[in-house]
Amino acid sequence: MNLKTLAAASIIIVPVLSTAQTPVSTSIDFPFFSKYVWRGVNLVNDPVLQPSVNFEYQGWNLNLWGNYDIDNLKQFTEYDITFSYSGELPQGSWSAGYIDYANPQSTIKHTREFFASFTFNHELSPYIQLNYDNDEVDGLYARFGIEKGIPTSSGDLNLHTWLGFGDDDMNGALYGNNKSGLADFGLEATFSRQFGEQTTGYLKLSYTTLLNKNHLAGAPNRNNLIFGFGVGYQF
Repeated sequence: MNLKTLAAASIIIVPVLSTAQTPVSTSIDFPFFSKYVWRGVNLVNDPVLQPSVNFEYQGWNLNLWGNYDIDNLKQFTEYDITFSYSGELPQGSWSAGYIDYANPQSTIKHTREFFASFTFNHELSPYIQLNYDNDEVDGLYARFGIEKGIPTSSGDLNLHTWLGFGDDDMNGALYGNNKSGLADFGLEATFSRQFGEQTTGYLKLSYTTLLNKNHLAGAPNRNNLIFGFGVGYQF
């Protein structure tokens, strides 16, 4: 079953789950972003929509995600399926899973990654996430970050910063620099507000940059400022 079939099935499944007595938690997210930047790489330098549907059952998660190029191609340029399991330990929370990336507009049609992450119980929620591409790239990407939530009278502000690292294979595939080392750096602020029990609206502002002058050397858009907004709904 391909992702288009799964996405079509989700259109039927979501309203059924919303009315049925089921232990499955279902959420949908519909964000707009001024551009699509992934691991510091500007993949689409124009506005995009990135809708997703997530199903959760007792720690198990299935997420269907897509990137729609609004201005240029006027079609989906990427479809991702993520399957994962999450749990809790005294020191913090963890998650592990598998991601299938489909890029119909790229020369790499498919690639896949295993990932694992751990977030420590701390005021700043420090975390580490490891992604290993076992298909097209056969390389490792690691992200280290911290997040801080700040409640306000009108909503919640979340501040997030991260540092990325890639091995020689991953940096070669992403940035054309076959040398392991620092990859990207990011800053992000998200303001969210609850509208009723099930709906959340949010605004997001992000900045990313590449940390090695040889990453995408001579290419434009090595530094990116991204604005976004969206709405999420949970059944």
